[in-house]
Amino acid sequence: MNEQPLWIELLGTTLSGAQTPDTGLIWTNLEGWTGLPEARGDTDPIPGAHGSFKRKTILRQSRIITITGHIYATNTTELHTIRDNLETALAAGAGTMRVSSRESGVWERYVEIDTLDVDPDRGRRWTKFVVDMVAPDPRRYGPLQRVGPVGMPVAAGGVRLPQRMPWNFGTVSEASRLIVPNAGAISMAPTLEVVGGFSQVTIYEIATGRRLRFEWAVDDGDVVVFDCGARRVTVGGADMTRWLRVREWFDIPAGQVGEFRFEVVGRVGDPLLSAFFRIGAW
Repeated sequence: MNEQPLWIELLGTTLSGAQTPDTGLIWTNLEGWTGLPEARGDTDPIPGAHGSFKRKTILRQSRIITITGHIYATNTTELHTIRDNLETALAAGAGTMRVSSRESGVWERYVEIDTLDVDPDRGRRWTKFVVDMVAPDPRRYGPLQRVGPVGMPVAAGGVRLPQRMPWNFGTVSEASRLIVPNAGAISMAPTLEVVGGFSQVTIYEIATGRRLRFEWAVDDGDVVVFDCGARRVTVGGADMTRWLRVREWFDIPAGQVGEFRFEVVGRVGDPLLSAFFRIGAW
């Protein structure tokens, strides 16, 4: 990769850079972390064997990632202990991989361990290992971010009637707008949370007019989670997607900003709207 990682964390095990060999686990090479993976599937053939159409939607294959590293120890007993710790951590089979660099900060992926090969140490205090893994989702993600909460829309300005036309009924307060920026390189689907209580809630994307309307009574203080990536709605961890009556799911293109507001029916207490998201890149 072009960037020099400061550290690599694999399923909770940190592989330091060569500048700190006393930690025991040292990565020496990382392949497949950045760049576009191969496209999935073939192009659509043109009838009559006249070539093929270019696909409008391109799907990417799973990403293959390989880490090459070394185990360094002060004696063979310590080397075997470090090896056992590495094998135990990767025995989980799948988990989070994080890579930190000065250029772009910390990014992570969910990976599935394919193989771990450790060379025989032959009585030495060091040996080589290679980890091959697969990332089913080829994209990488930044740390979880949160914006909000914001409250219900409130009209600001306006006039007291009666008054001559044209009337000015004021504008919706900017404080009720939830602004979600996508500074990543790919489209992003945020997770939106609304704290109850109410009997019905509708979330609007201001620029496009898209809506999510959930019709189920929610007690004051309970949380409704709208996961736009998974296209699911949960309340207290229970799947309540069947009560979503309008399903115009939101996504925010790369480099753009999403603006949202919400309304409720049967309001109880002070409902609030928040968003959680991770920016993405290849």
